Amino acid sequence: MRSTATFFSMVIALSALSASAEDQKDSKFPSATAPAGNPIAACPSPGNVTTTHMYGLWQVTFFDGPLPADQQAESSRPTAARATVLFERHPEHADSLRGAMKAPAMASGEGRNQVIWLSGDLDEGELILDESDNGQRISAVWVAHPAVDGCGKVFRGNRRVADTDVLQTFIMTKTSGWR
Repeated sequence: MRSTATFFSMVIALSALSASAEDQKDSKFPSATAPAGNPIAACPSPGNVTTTHMYGLWQVTFFDGPLPADQQAESSRPTAARATVLFERHPEHADSLRGAMKAPAMASGEGRNQVIWLSGDLDEGELILDESDNGQRISAVWVAHPAVDGCGKVFRGNRRVADTDVLQTFIMTKTSGWR
């Protein structure tokens, strides 16, 4: 595993890269390419989003309570926390994801500066992630689906905390500049 300092250095560098990429015209970058040289669809349907689409930097906004039945997060609800996640290819499982994020700063200040590890799979449009706050046990489970009109860059779902069974809604949006 990478050290915490290395991870956050990467997040800062990637944030700067995404800001500069946002200033450039998309015509200079007609399509992205997967690591194996396979082109990635510019706007995949929810069922065609793959693990490769997930690589990169994502912004996550958490809301209290479960996701409504229509799968749309309510914009009227106050934000409980925000976090940034960096997803990469899992080193041991080629079709899986591994990610890391700095623990969201909750109103209580609990969890500040703690690294949270995520790992999981994307299967037929359903993203399932195990969260670990210590790298050994599962502390929460995330289940999300890509937004119909999000081109694989917006996911909505629920996060269930293991010990308390607290349920949070989240919206995860890929940072601009990432393909």
